[in-house]
Amino acid sequence: MLKWFRKTIQVLAMVTKVIQAGFILFLPAMILNSCTQPVQERVPKVHTVKILQMKFQPEELWVNKDDTVLFVNEDLVAHDVTQQPSSSWTSGRLEKGAQWKYVVSENVDYYCSLHKVMAGKLLVRTN
Repeated sequence: MLKWFRKTIQVLAMVTKVIQAGFILFLPAMILNSCTQPVQERVPKVHTVKILQMKFQPEELWVNKDDTVLFVNEDLVAHDVTQQPSSSWTSGRLEKGAQWKYVVSENVDYYCSLHKVMAGKLLVRTN
């Protein structure tokens, strides 16, 4: 029994050395491969907000930072898109069929200064 036990220990020791040697041989390749993988950068998306029936549709939109929001006036009357509350930016007057783009950098509330009951919100995901 003791002879069998010693032989088993020797075999386990050899297997351990082989595993360690294999790991050491492949470790540089694993590190090099992980360093050369291309970084998957997020490509900004374009979202559309329709201006229709005296509403921004959708009224609340979740986006990622640097995404673009395309506002499209499909209503019968002119509208605008104005930052709220300070009016720090505005699209200017958008006649029927007109479009305006805004690149989102932070959460923002906006409204139509021509029809103050119309309001919307752009929310930036934090993940």
